[in-house]
Amino acid sequence: MDAAMNPAPPTPAPRAGAARIFLDGTPVTARVSHRDASGMTLRQELPFLQLERAVRDEEGRRASLASVGVTVRDGTPSLVLELRYDERGDEATLAFPTDRPQRARREETQPYAPESAYAEEDAVIVGGAPATPLTPLSVPVPARRPWHAVLWARVRALFARR
Repeated sequence: MDAAMNPAPPTPAPRAGAARIFLDGTPVTARVSHRDASGMTLRQELPFLQLERAVRDEEGRRASLASVGVTVRDGTPSLVLELRYDERGDEATLAFPTDRPQRARREETQPYAPESAYAEEDAVIVGGAPATPLTPLSVPVPARRPWHAVLWARVRALFARR
């Protein structure tokens, strides 16, 4: 009866701006994009992952950052970076020494090739393509999803209807 006569004080209005959280003791400062009594959504810009930024791979080939994505598998996120090599890659190969030891092959019958970041992933959560126009509240999406991501989405949709 006392609770009915003295209601709880109103909660303060959600505050925008920055928030500081701790992930296993590591401080992370991010911009608050949404906050209410049930939780909040944080965004952190990563300017070093800007699309079309010039990069070099471990062999010295020049490329540009074509898309950035995040995949989640078993609750653990992975950063997925897609590079687009420059057409004039011959002149850039001298930028790094090539006399370092090469990684061993997994199997002698197959040539060495890096594994695709999408090969064993369950879902692409966020991605981007340079041609995609960005608005402040939109999330960029890759221009073309890999065939297995499209197949996985169709299989999930098929079972979701049942």
